[in-house]
Amino acid sequence: MQLRTCALLGKVACPLRAAILRCTQYSRKVRRVGRADARAQTPLQSLRDCLVTLQFLEKSLKVLFVCLGNICRSPTAEGVFRHYVKQAGLDGKVTIDSAGTADWHTGKAPDPRTIKAAARRGYDLSVLRARQAVAEDFHRFDLILAMDESNLANLKAIQPADGKAELALYLPRFGLEAREVPDPYYGGEEGFERVLDMLEQASDALLNEVRSSL
Repeated sequence: MQLRTCALLGKVACPLRAAILRCTQYSRKVRRVGRADARAQTPLQSLRDCLVTLQFLEKSLKVLFVCLGNICRSPTAEGVFRHYVKQAGLDGKVTIDSAGTADWHTGKAPDPRTIKAAARRGYDLSVLRARQAVAEDFHRFDLILAMDESNLANLKAIQPADGKAELALYLPRFGLEAREVPDPYYGGEEGFERVLDMLEQASDALLNEVRSSL
């Protein structure tokens, strides 16, 4: 197992390094006197406890939400799920991102109507910027969730054979009634509210899965 620095692991790396040092020192002592005694269990147990803690901290989930332009549905999915994860105290355990299968809006903020609708429910999407989904995402993420069939097909077209990510339609993946999250871009405010309703329900189901797997 690769050991990380104290700056990355905080309170865990220093005790882990100390436990390893105690084990090394005791091993030298045992070789010097030619025998082991009961005290050998103390540094070994400390090391074992630290390694268990390290394994827990390294266990995480990386989720990517994908729509067409990454300015309406997928940034909303990212913002809503990010809020749910933070409320659950799991923001250090889950990496969340969003992307579009098209590059039309790369570098742009979400649609102003998307930002406004989300803000009414307490979600801040203003800092998000659009990007295009790439083949490398299948190596970087564990779960890639498409908003509709069209974008699922677009993702399959760039999916590498050795990609590790699970690729699925977001709503059916969690047994929800609707099959697709409709694109609200060409409609009125009610379309953005409907998208939020769907994504809040889906986020709740996804969060339950995250809780059971971490």
